[in-house]
Parts: sequence; structure tokens; C-alpha cells
Amino acid sequence: MSDAAPAPASAPVADPPRRVVVSWALYDLANTIYSAIVVTAFLPPLFKARFGSLAAFGTTTSLTLLVSAFFSTRFGAGVDRTGRARPGLDRWTVVCVVLSAVLFLAVRTGAAATLLAYAGSLFAYQAALTYYNALLPVVAAPHRRGFVSGLGTGLGYAGIPLALLLGKAVMGTPLGPEGSFLVCAALMTLGTVPLWLHVRDDPARARAPAGTPPPRLSASLRWVAGHPVLRLLLLANFVCADVANTLIQYATVYFEDHAGLSRARAVDMVLYLSLTALVGGLVVGRVADRVRPARLFAAACAGLVAALVATALAPRSDLATGLLVVAGGVGVATTWTVGRQLVIRVAPRERCGEALGLYGVTTKASILGTTVFPVLAETVGYRVAVLAEASALAVGVGLLLVLDRRLKPAEAA
Repeated sequence: MSDAAPAPASAPVADPPRRVVVSWALYDLANTIYSAIVVTAFLPPLFKARFGSLAAFGTTTSLTLLVSAFFSTRFGAGVDRTGRARPGLDRWTVVCVVLSAVLFLAVRTGAAATLLAYAGSLFAYQAALTYYNALLPVVAAPHRRGFVSGLGTGLGYAGIPLALLLGKAVMGTPLGPEGSFLVCAALMTLGTVPLWLHVRDDPARARAPAGTPPPRLSASLRWVAGHPVLRLLLLANFVCADVANTLIQYATVYFEDHAGLSRARAVDMVLYLSLTALVGGLVVGRVADRVRPARLFAAACAGLVAALVATALAPRSDLATGLLVVAGGVGVATTWTVGRQLVIRVAPRERCGEALGLYGVTTKASILGTTVFPVLAETVGYRVAVLAEASALAVGVGLLLVLDRRLKPAEAA
């Protein structure tokens, strides 16, 4: 089976209006607010305080991500058949918003109700992302997809400090810490309204035959096995996303426990990471339209490898900490910005949605680092744990360099 065609997904000849681009990118801010409030900052400590342990919460997160991975290709293939991503995006966004609000009551009811509402909202959040990524060819002409993807990434990271500040503010009100979930539902709705108003599907993008049944994940994996370049890209993305997810989840704990910072200072470092990711997404997205994106991806990840090694060897060095903040933000932003751009370039146009679904699988199933890192940190220390992440990311850099050599000129440029 031959490699992918150089023009993987159809796109409008002219650039879409600016309001369409900005409306699409603002959705990235909306769903990042959900991730910051529910997945990272407020629900985990509240769950531990109310119910005594995070074990059930962590297990629920991992299982929900794995279940959502099984549906990603089915959802993406549906866009290939119909050319329509909005119905799925709208449906799952509403489910996520409603269940986020339900968490306000669930945490007062019990652990089971909380985990059920959380699992449903997390599944809906992940499902909506598959449809959201499938809209990128609609809102951006090929020569601007890097910039538009980076704009979404940058605005997404702008949502983190906004979510944290508003969430902390509502904690001091009669609503209590669970009031942050009402804030999440409200902000996510507001961030999605521009997309609902201005972003429209392009049914002409439908490429797969109308009667084609949605593929099982196993069938999609067999298909991608016959496309060496796409397979290599997805493998590289899995490795890099795994390290990025680990950095995001454990940054605060690392800065406090290993770098010796106070709790307030550690939170400040995470906010600085968000800021560098915001700027990094905007800059990297624009650069990715002008250079070989796989090589840019590799360079950003190589910088993060160097920063991880430096901070592992000199954890209390201000220079190493600053390097990690800068390289970490840029590396994470590059992972999300360039990954989906490359998938659209490489995938066959008639199965672009399915390929984006597989891309979603690589990000949803990248839970190896988040599982192994705390075990290593608690048993052999943070230095070994951080060096293990650096080693894994170095493998990802190698895969990206191999990918860069294998891309056809039209795919690489």
C-alpha cells in the first residue's frame, strides 16, 4: 500500500474570515478551562479531602481515557462520511458542560456519584476534541494551518490562569470549592458560543462512501499499519504526548517536592509554564507554516530533553528551573500544535477524519508516563523519574527525525 497523498484534506482556496478562525481557536480556550478546573486543579484535591484517597479518581481517569480512545476513530470516520463535524462537537460539548455543572451536586452526594459525573464529562470532553480537530481543514487554508493550530493552542493555555484565578475566587464564596465546577460550565459555554455562531461545516469535504460502516479501532490500526509514514508519525506523537501529559500533571508536585519551592512559588511556576506555552503556541504555529514541521517538532522536544536533564542534575538551580519553564512550555505547545497539523498533511484525504481519530488515540492512551513517574519518584527519587522522562522523549526526537527524512517534499514543506 502506498504512502499518503501530498494534499491530505481539502480546504477552501481563500482564507476563511478572521472571525471564523478566532471562533474556532476560542474553543481551545473553552475546553482547556475544563481540563484545568476539573481534571487538574480543583476536583482531585477536593475528591481526596472528601473521600480520603485519589486511587479511585486516578483509575477512573485512566479507564475513561482508554474507553474514549476506542471511539475516536469511529467519530473521526463519521466526519469522513458526512463532511460534518459540528453535530458531534455540539452534542458532546453540551454533555460535558452539563456534567461539569452536575459535579457541583455530585461531590456533596458521594464518591460514586462524583466519579460517574466526572467520567461522563471527561469522555464527552475527549469526544468533542476529535470533532474539533476535524474542523481545522475547514477553518484554515493549507498554508495557514500551522498558525491557526498554534493560535488554538496559545489561547488554550491562556485559559489556565483564567480558570485558576476564577476558581480560587469562587472558593471563598458560599458556593465553596465545588463552585468552581459551575464556573467551568459557564466559561466553557461562553467560549463555545463564537464557534456555534460562526464556524460551519463543509459537506463537500465528505470523501468516504456514504454507506461505509464506521470502522472498529482494530480495523483502523490495521489500516494505518499499511501507511508507514502515518504510522511513524502517530508513534512519535504518542511518545512525545506521553511526556507532555506527565509534565502537565506533575509540574506542581515536582517544583514543590524536588526543586524545593514553596506551594505558592510552585503554582507560580505552573502559571509561567502556561504563559510560555501560550507564546510558544503562537510562535511555533506561525513558524510551522514556513519550515519543515517534523524538524521543528523534533527541535522543540530536543530542547525539552536538555531542560529535563539539567533540572534532574541540578534541581535547585534557578537556571535549570527557568530552562524547564521555557522549554517545557514551548515543547508542550509544539506537541499539540504541530501534531494535528502533520496528521492532516500526511493522511489520505478520504480518511483524514479517521486519521485524526487515531491521533486522538495516541494522546488519550499516552498514560504511561503519568502512571510510571510517581512510582519512580516515590521509590528511587525524582532524579531518576525525570531522567526516565528525558530518555523517553529522546526516543520521540529520534522518531521525528526519521519521520522528517521519510516525508515527501509536499508533506514536509
